[in-house]
Amino acid sequence: VVGSSHLLLAGSWLDLLGSSTLAATHTIIYLACYGTSARVDDTGLALAQVIANAAKHRGARAAQQACAVSERLLPNSMCRPLLAVRAGLRHDLALAHGDERAAEDAVGEVAAVADPAPFLDMDISVDAGRRRVQSLLLVDGAQKEAAQAAQATFGSALQAGMQAEAVAGLGQ
Repeated sequence: VVGSSHLLLAGSWLDLLGSSTLAATHTIIYLACYGTSARVDDTGLALAQVIANAAKHRGARAAQQACAVSERLLPNSMCRPLLAVRAGLRHDLALAHGDERAAEDAVGEVAAVADPAPFLDMDISVDAGRRRVQSLLLVDGAQKEAAQAAQATFGSALQAGMQAEAVAGLGQ
């Protein structure tokens, strides 16, 4: 229970107060103290938070290094947040290289990770929708389809009460 509280604090610092430094600190404390003895899903969530933080604040190279560490620690993990962040990293790299096909494949991977039941894993679903819009904007002549995808993503996020996430995600 104590270990999971560090993950909860990490999410709270990031989502509620916007402090990525304190979020990363709690995530690293969790991994250092409880990572080898914790549930695989909790460790996967912590590793996903580290990879996302590395991508956002240190760049793609640091995120790839964190991803390699996560592969060593949890090689065949089916933890949804970890799978989603790994696929998201592949999407970001494909966009950076202008590889439309690889970007679409990565979007499909992110979307496949989300639970198909309504309102479950909505954060992953909204992220998949946002990434789909980014991929469509990379394709010449797909602006209308990108606008429709953005509208659909915003509508599903709105239904789930994720207005702030939808607006922030679609504004990127």
